Amino acid sequence: MSTAIAMSDIFPLTENGINNAIKETKPGNYRFSIEKTKDGKTEYYVHYVGRSDSDVKTEIIQRGLTDLVDQNDLPKYSHFKYTYAKNADEAYLNECNDFHHFNGLDNKIHPATPKGSNIKCPVDGCEFSSNPARK
Repeated sequence: MSTAIAMSDIFPLTENGINNAIKETKPGNYRFSIEKTKDGKTEYYVHYVGRSDSDVKTEIIQRGLTDLVDQNDLPKYSHFKYTYAKNADEAYLNECNDFHHFNGLDNKIHPATPKGSNIKCPVDGCEFSSNPARK
């Protein structure tokens, strides 16, 4: 089992929310969540994890506000968290950890390696790791 990576506070997945939260142009990771109230308590459920190898802010805008929308062109997710990464390889490793950590994600396929990199998934037992599961 992988460990979820540390991220920012949670922000509304809106243009203003993104612009107020993210100030730098850097590689990074993000999670999209849906807000639900249960027994009077607000909780956020992660449904999608992703990364950018160069500009996490632009990626969140593109994926969250343009690509991942419902039939009414409204965002499928209500909130996001993010973190910066040192480089594309670190962003990939972070995305893999999140992909394997959260159950029931809308992500259907394993994260792709960054262009030009031969880095492996850090999660033992994953078919894309250096230590895949034995059959």
